[in-house]
Amino acid sequence: MNRGWLWALLGLCVGVAVGFFAFQGGPGRANPQNPSPATPVRVPEPTPEERERRELGVAVRGADGELVQAVRAGTGWTLGVELPRRPVQLDQLERDAMRLFREIKRTGVSVDRVALLVRTDQLKDVYGNPLKDVAIARVGLSGATFQRINWDGFDPRNFPRVAEEFWLHPELQQELVRRDQAEEAGQSQAGGQGEDEQGGGTGSGGGGGSGG
Repeated sequence: MNRGWLWALLGLCVGVAVGFFAFQGGPGRANPQNPSPATPVRVPEPTPEERERRELGVAVRGADGELVQAVRAGTGWTLGVELPRRPVQLDQLERDAMRLFREIKRTGVSVDRVALLVRTDQLKDVYGNPLKDVAIARVGLSGATFQRINWDGFDPRNFPRVAEEFWLHPELQQELVRRDQAEEAGQSQAGGQGEDEQGGGTGSGGGGGSGG
């Protein structure tokens, strides 16, 4: 009788051991302490075109812009970029455009043409309702013009003179006219003061001669 109990206990111990082995790492089950080595995944190297496009995207985003078109053909890239949600202020717009073009130039990527579109959410219709994504400026540059400009020393007020395409919303166009008129008035005033000073000097000389 005692021998029967002994054999039953021995069988139970063997069953527990086999079950434990199967649970830990037996055939058909993964052992969490000894995981099978993962198969390495080979990531293909980006092409030169992909690297250039990535660099352009980083540059445009760094200037708070969006790269909406990038086509590589021929000798360089044709780019379409946007500056969204900008204030309706001419000086600020010129500085933002200057910064964006400068960042693109710093990539060293060849550009055939770049077109910038500036948008705002600050305008309202005649009923006072806010307008969304209104285009307020466009600046288009050929590759030759883009490369010719020294973006570290360029005066952004000269965009209308050098750009192949330049358009302003009427709100900004009025601001441009007022600025040009103020500059012309300042130059005329400075010129008039210079003539007065020259005239005064001549009169003084003439008086001296008469007295002699």
